[in-house]
Amino acid sequence: MTEENDSKSSVELATKLVQLGSARDKTETILQAAKESAIKRHVETLREIINEVNKLVRTIEAEKITAKENSDEIDTWIGEIEEKLNEGDDKITILEQWLDETREKREYSDQKKKLDFEMELHEAKMKLQAQKINKESSKEPTSRSTTTRVEIYAASIKSLDQKFELEIEMSKVDKPELMKLNNPNYAHLLERYKHLNGAKFEDPDTRTQIPEVPYNVMNLPSNSVTF
Repeated sequence: MTEENDSKSSVELATKLVQLGSARDKTETILQAAKESAIKRHVETLREIINEVNKLVRTIEAEKITAKENSDEIDTWIGEIEEKLNEGDDKITILEQWLDETREKREYSDQKKKLDFEMELHEAKMKLQAQKINKESSKEPTSRSTTTRVEIYAASIKSLDQKFELEIEMSKVDKPELMKLNNPNYAHLLERYKHLNGAKFEDPDTRTQIPEVPYNVMNLPSNSVTF
């Protein structure tokens, strides 16, 4: 009965070793195809065969020990089979390295796409904010030309007693391009900026826009500010 079982186990082991060798030899071809799903399946196939071979080796080893076979011969036999198992393990390592590298590349690509999208979204938000600021600025009283070639200079107006100071912008427009100016509407300024209560505004000109003036540095001759 033992010899029959031993013979059956040996036949199964021989079959599994052939399968292991065949799977091992197919590894390079499967890697060259570079199909992730096929490589994952091949890893599982190699692992399954290696586990089955290892179980059969343990079974046959026990039978050999029971049959009082020479221990050195048993060790030599196990060593030969383990060399084949190690070759299978090496193939699994190569396949798993490929899978790890592929996963890292995919994660890097996904992260890069995410960062690119976030950057585009940020740029879009910045453009919208800039458009909003420009739109709001266009509603403010200003002496800028409606043409594109405008030079803006920061300036400060101070009262004689130095108790009042107002930061303003002065606009310079080339005379050929100066078509019209927005009326500053000082009454609106006084209502909006409460800290100007100490200033007196005289603004007899009620027009929305003022025609061309013969100066490069624009002034509003019909309007004046006194303190």
